[in-house]
Amino acid sequence: MCRRRWRRGGVAHVDRGRAEALRPVVILISCWSGFLLWFVLFRYTRQHPIVVAKAPPRQPPHSSPPPPPPPKPPIESKQILTNSCNDVVVSLQQVPQGNDPYPFLTDIPMEGGRLLVPGHPIDHLSLEEDHYMFFQACVPDESQHHHYHNIQVSVNPTLGDPDLFISATNTQPTLVDSTWLSKSKGGETIVLASNHMEFPPGARTLYIGVRSRRNICSFSISIDITDRKNKYKGLRFRKDESGWKDKQHETWSILK
Repeated sequence: MCRRRWRRGGVAHVDRGRAEALRPVVILISCWSGFLLWFVLFRYTRQHPIVVAKAPPRQPPHSSPPPPPPPKPPIESKQILTNSCNDVVVSLQQVPQGNDPYPFLTDIPMEGGRLLVPGHPIDHLSLEEDHYMFFQACVPDESQHHHYHNIQVSVNPTLGDPDLFISATNTQPTLVDSTWLSKSKGGETIVLASNHMEFPPGARTLYIGVRSRRNICSFSISIDITDRKNKYKGLRFRKDESGWKDKQHETWSILK
């Protein structure tokens, strides 16, 4: 009995020694197994992201459903403003020669601002800082003249620093929605050709805005319209030459 117990005790002693020797191997295998499992799950979630659907908010009991949103207004396309200047032309014909035309134009409704007549500047105007003043001028009807024109708008300050903004579509052009602008220090001048690419064909009205950049400014404003000479008139070009397109652009045509 004693000998058998001694053998059993020795076997148990040997088994405990082997277990102690294999413990680091078991720990290492467990760590590697956990790392491999984490790596497989990580790659799977990267390739197959899990999308969790949000549950709709719960409605309180016995509550009526929310009213439907109001219908959106239809989107209107922006049309080019080509109001007629026929009333202005008729009124100017009734002004006696050498007289100030502005008293004869007070009854004509204006869309953009104060009417500006070519060759008749408006003096003694004043603006507070960061405020605007708007004008509009009539452009000659090219279908009657059969040629293009040069349009020069000038702002001459006597105090301060005004900026100049022009548009053929926006009735009150500003810094953010004008087509042409001039923001140099001192006086401002913009010269436009009536056949400019951004000038709408058939437009009869030019809208002008003046802003005081800093402090109060005093200024005068004028517009002058002259015939635009076609320097390509009488010259012949083939259609494959570069000058042919320039001649077509400068030559007035009813088909344009």
